[in-house]
Amino acid sequence: ITNSPVADICVVWAKCEDGKVRGFILERGMKGLSTPKIEGKFSLRASATGMIIMDEVEVPEENLLPKVTGLA
Repeated sequence: ITNSPVADICVVWAKCEDGKVRGFILERGMKGLSTPKIEGKFSLRASATGMIIMDEVEVPEENLLPKVTGLA
């Protein structure tokens, strides 16, 4: 994911417990969130590329994007 190692926020779309796909905001420093850089790339080295790893991240209600469900 381009620039994830340097991003302060991540907008993520995922299926919630109610089965609906919702958008939400993750902030750097949240417990269980990490964005490690991918090292040793052979190409696309002009930007920082990394992963977004979520391990038991709890998203507060105010971080859900309001009135938005699905990807269409």
